[in-house]
Amino acid sequence: MNIVFTIATNPEFFDMALNLCLSIKANSPNQKVGLIYTESAISKYPSLMKFFDFAHCTDWSGFTKPNELAYYLKVTMFDIVVPWGGENYIFMDADTIMIPGRKVDEWFQKHEGLPFTCYCNDMYSYKLKKRKRKDYHFWCDIEEAKEYWNIREQACIPQTNTSFIYFNKASKALFEKAHEVWKDKFFPYQSYKGAKPDELCFNIACAVTEMLPHQNTYRPIFFQFASS
Repeated sequence: MNIVFTIATNPEFFDMALNLCLSIKANSPNQKVGLIYTESAISKYPSLMKFFDFAHCTDWSGFTKPNELAYYLKVTMFDIVVPWGGENYIFMDADTIMIPGRKVDEWFQKHEGLPFTCYCNDMYSYKLKKRKRKDYHFWCDIEEAKEYWNIREQACIPQTNTSFIYFNKASKALFEKAHEVWKDKFFPYQSYKGAKPDELCFNIACAVTEMLPHQNTYRPIFFQFASS
């Protein structure tokens, strides 16, 4: 069983999550779709949860900002969704949508056998000291990251975009490292909207575990700012 899921930490994102769910099922009626949510997110329309096949309600403990909670949930989502019993998973941000005629099964078929991949803007090779572009963030000084996190000289560090993530159970070590990065209180980083970016955690985790996005560059979903 393959499962697609998203996150909604406030009512606005629940509206978008529902639209994403319905757009997926319009093209693939039997596709299982899950939602990680807060009670406040679904407070206006709790009956609409019936459109989701799996659900996990989280709380606000330790968080005050919806975006910060969402970043944390991405880093920890492995332990949340694997008990749902799927073989492969795709996470999509709630503010995405499937266009008519496109099925998520195309992604599951394409990525079958990979433990992990995600939207990837670029990668930096520590050995070659080079990358393709310079207009996106690592959210940290990559040389400082190499020393602090004991990244190998032969490794690469990606510029992930966590709007799209594919993974299966074999990626457990990567998510554990991403969570470790999140919990770390000393490594300096560039914040985003007042919070630690989950992409920082995945960038470093990918470099440490050497479980990289399968393609550089990889853009499975469309962004106006990045795809023009």
